[in-house]
Amino acid sequence: MATGISDAIRTTPAALSAEDEVDGVYHSTLARLIDDFRAQIKRGLPFDLTHENLLSILDALITSKFAGGLDDRLFLLEHALTFLSRYPPNSHTSKELQDKVISLLWYDLAHPPASLVGSKYQFRTANGSSTSIWHPEMGMRSNAPPSASKPTPFTRASIRYAFEARGVPKNVPKDKPENYFDHPAGLSTFFFAFANLVIHSLFWTTFENEDRTQPINKVSSYLDLSPLYGSSEEELSRLRLNDGTGRIHPDTFADHRVLMMPPSTPALLVMFSRNHNYIVQKLLDVNERAQWKNPPPQDKVAKQKQDDEIFGTARLINCGWFMSTIFGDYLASILGLVREGNSWSLDPLSNFRAASHEIVERGTGNIVSVEFLALYHFHSSIGVKDEKWVENEFAELLGTRDWDSIDMGTFRRVMKERADNKDLPPHTPPTTWTFGGCKRSTKDGTFKDDDLAKILLDATEAPANAFKARGTPHVMKLYRHPDNLELYVGLQAEQSKKVMPGAGLCPGYTMSRAILADAVALVRGDRFLTNDFTAYNLTAWGMQDCTRDPKNSANGGMMGKLLSRCLPNHFPADSSYTNFPFVVPKKMQGFLSAPGVGTAHLYNFNRPQAIRPAFPVTKYHDVISALRAPGLASTVPANAEIVLAGKGYLATYNDAAANAKDKKLIAEAFIPNPVVSKKHVDYLQRTTELLLKEKRYSLVGHDKQCINIVRDVLNILPIYFVSEHVLGLPLKTSVNPHGSALDQEVYIKFKEIYEFIFIDLAEPSTQVAKEHTVKGFSQYFQDTVLGNIQSIASEQIPLLGLGASAIHWATQTPHEASKWLKRLLENGKGKTKEELANDAMALAIALRVASGDLKITHSDGQSVSKGVDDRVYLSFTEAGVDPSVWGQSGTQLQALFAGEIVKLLGPDWLRDAIVPVVKTIFKLKDLKRAPGNSGKLLSFNEMIEGTPVTTYLNYKQEPTFWSSDLTVTFTS
Repeated sequence: MATGISDAIRTTPAALSAEDEVDGVYHSTLARLIDDFRAQIKRGLPFDLTHENLLSILDALITSKFAGGLDDRLFLLEHALTFLSRYPPNSHTSKELQDKVISLLWYDLAHPPASLVGSKYQFRTANGSSTSIWHPEMGMRSNAPPSASKPTPFTRASIRYAFEARGVPKNVPKDKPENYFDHPAGLSTFFFAFANLVIHSLFWTTFENEDRTQPINKVSSYLDLSPLYGSSEEELSRLRLNDGTGRIHPDTFADHRVLMMPPSTPALLVMFSRNHNYIVQKLLDVNERAQWKNPPPQDKVAKQKQDDEIFGTARLINCGWFMSTIFGDYLASILGLVREGNSWSLDPLSNFRAASHEIVERGTGNIVSVEFLALYHFHSSIGVKDEKWVENEFAELLGTRDWDSIDMGTFRRVMKERADNKDLPPHTPPTTWTFGGCKRSTKDGTFKDDDLAKILLDATEAPANAFKARGTPHVMKLYRHPDNLELYVGLQAEQSKKVMPGAGLCPGYTMSRAILADAVALVRGDRFLTNDFTAYNLTAWGMQDCTRDPKNSANGGMMGKLLSRCLPNHFPADSSYTNFPFVVPKKMQGFLSAPGVGTAHLYNFNRPQAIRPAFPVTKYHDVISALRAPGLASTVPANAEIVLAGKGYLATYNDAAANAKDKKLIAEAFIPNPVVSKKHVDYLQRTTELLLKEKRYSLVGHDKQCINIVRDVLNILPIYFVSEHVLGLPLKTSVNPHGSALDQEVYIKFKEIYEFIFIDLAEPSTQVAKEHTVKGFSQYFQDTVLGNIQSIASEQIPLLGLGASAIHWATQTPHEASKWLKRLLENGKGKTKEELANDAMALAIALRVASGDLKITHSDGQSVSKGVDDRVYLSFTEAGVDPSVWGQSGTQLQALFAGEIVKLLGPDWLRDAIVPVVKTIFKLKDLKRAPGNSGKLLSFNEMIEGTPVTTYLNYKQEPTFWSSDLTVTFTS
């Protein structure tokens, strides 16, 4: 340090400027600093060197160097301003410090503002204009593409040829079939089908303007899903129904160019088309802000306004899906993360500051350059099957298979003839477009799920080719002369990367780096994917729907969620084809079997077979008959076996005699006489009173008391009961403050277990990951109850399940659970303690919920007149209000008691348990719903397997089968 200062003093200063003049004398910067310092010493320190001041200085030094932020609670700004106020006002140091403070405050805000309120800029425009508010033409369609590289003598000539050409020079040696190699990282042709959508969202180059020498881009420079939605109002209007729902015509898209690509590309685009219509239906069902009417209004103006709002919102959400798929699946494959089971992803959307405190720009616009047009020609990676498809298409189009005989003039002439043919796309309606042998339904215009699924499954199985200099298919080599090309040839001929950590696409080095940089620029420059990517614009439901979940079955991937949503009977939740379609399944199996990953056992790598849709059973007597039919096999035992190892009540679900025996054992041990039943009722009433007292809160300035009656009372009341009377859990309560289990935590765990075992309709994209989670939850409860059973049997701390049991032993208070478990042990002679623990778990899980169930079972071909192995969906909700049984009035007072708790303990026990709880709640004085949404059970009706089902929204606006929030008010 001393040497550095000494050297600085001795160094000859650079030429002095007018700023170095003070009172007619020129001084070096160092000299002026010394003068200022001497003057300040005479005046005294500008601030006190307190502990607080030192902390703020340290924070400034550290965060400016590493984090780019400051801790405002250390008052650096206040200390800086104090320092300035006490420093000589005209000194050089004072001026520089003041500049720093002004800069700090200036960069606290974006200049100009990043977004504007109101509806004018809320939705995407068809042509991409105003994506950058302050530069509205940046990146819109019909712009001339810029050049991002340093000009060379060949640049202008090569740019035109780059627009016209597709391939590598004709006069390079031809490839032989034996030179084709499967992609080294196992990428499938499905990956490049998605890459096609990315590329064609950004590039559509043409010379169709007044200046024939000036190329333009007919699409925007944003990831706005223009292959689906188009790039003009004219293209967009051909898709929209304009019926007030925001829908587009089924299975349609705007960009006819994808029809000239292998069928996997248009088939994948249809998935996003279907996703749009799924989203608009959900938006209308949820109707988050109660702003839309269903059915839509009759007034034309109001109907169109509603249609525009729903359509615009759905497009934002669908584009969010596109972006999340790019980072969750596409880049995960490019970086090789998918091979490692790694859920990490780049996050280019984050708002942060550089070390200089400047806000790192986002949402300011983007424009793609001509170099990326050349870069994104992934022709050398075209798979063998796709190459055959291209050859057949070109042979039909050009009338020859002598590819060397086709020059550019011939190619352009044939393509122009095709473009001018009024009987072909784009001149025909998008509702008539077909591809890959798929035919549209004459009823609703959709493609068959079987046809689309076959195309996408084939694309998943087909390996792409490796990137290499001589990999472009012969049919696609249409260049004139290599002298016209300086960039494209270099990109294709550059040595490709080897498979290694961080490398999955394995193209040339330049191409690899450029793809990552472009991905960040495309997303970070898009206002709709950054500053305006908010719950206000997308709705809270829409935000969570299109946001990637790093904990899902695909390690954060989104494509599996899209496939299982749009083709639910063809893409099973545990299939590699569903979760990792960008990698050939057999390769993926090897990757996930590798040491350090070890998750291959969670997935199925065989080609999935289509399953028939479930047949809904909604009539009361049909449901009763189905439940009694021995030929119907429930999915409950198979699901229960995953999380509850061993035999027990749930394992015998499809064995009527064994199940009845287990049921009798449980019921008689749990309710041996009316005295015990009365204890249950009394406990539920006392605990309800306790929760109403402990969970209430007051509103400031009001005499009202509030309580979330669903979350804080009704949902957790069964948890208190299960802990005290069934499993003997060490629940932490005001009565038992040393307990180790929290009520809400236990509630969530039992909810997850119940859903996994009994509800076959949960989000498929989370099923594989949820299996692991639920196993862990169940293991804790099993260990606890098994430990209690063993302690009853041996009257000592058991060794099995020691972790949970020892904690319970040390923290337990007297439990009614021990009495029933003792009866269960005595009555269940001949069963192992593990089986008895599973029986206790079955009762606890059943007590978790007391509503009707949704089940899918398999038929023997005789029951309910269905075929062998057909799936049958039993709707207890619909059967419970069947007007042919219950009548047209008063149906809400009736119910089909199909819940597991009723099956185990009977409807009388459930009625006796519920009545005192309801009475206790309604004793509250002046009981009312809270105002606004907090006083409502947020829900909507959706069709599941052809029947209406009430679906609730949790505090994150995520759909759930369980109500979670309803606040009431009352007076003390």
